[in-house]
Amino acid sequence: MKKYYVLDKQTVEKLISVKKPGAYFLCVVLNNRFYELYVGRSDSCLRTRLLQHIGAGIYTHFRFRMCRSKKGAFLNECVGFHTYKHMANQIHPARNDEVECCPICRTDEEEQIISEHNAMFTKSKNDLRDNLMVSEENQEVC
Repeated sequence: MKKYYVLDKQTVEKLISVKKPGAYFLCVVLNNRFYELYVGRSDSCLRTRLLQHIGAGIYTHFRFRMCRSKKGAFLNECVGFHTYKHMANQIHPARNDEVECCPICRTDEEEQIISEHNAMFTKSKNDLRDNLMVSEENQEVC
């Protein structure tokens, strides 16, 4: 079950550590139901990002997920963006320096680039392994 919290300074500061990445949903409550209307993230400090939303007065509640990395925050935001089509978000989540592209909406060109990169890496790794095996067989010192 999803857990929602009141979007206020006291709650955010109590629940969320400083300088930790994460993703979040901002919500409103109508007839005792939570409606998630915005998905976002912070690559550096989720607490600071959520505190910025408090003054707007649009959203009353939030839920969140702390992440170990900027990549995790980006991926969680992407999943939310693609899962809920009624969000207020108008544009796709921006990439950060830890991700190549969104895993959900990769273009064919991006898939090709990633596939070629992975193939080159695998070939290089196999060549290195083969060279090491030859050296071990010949008892050469590298």
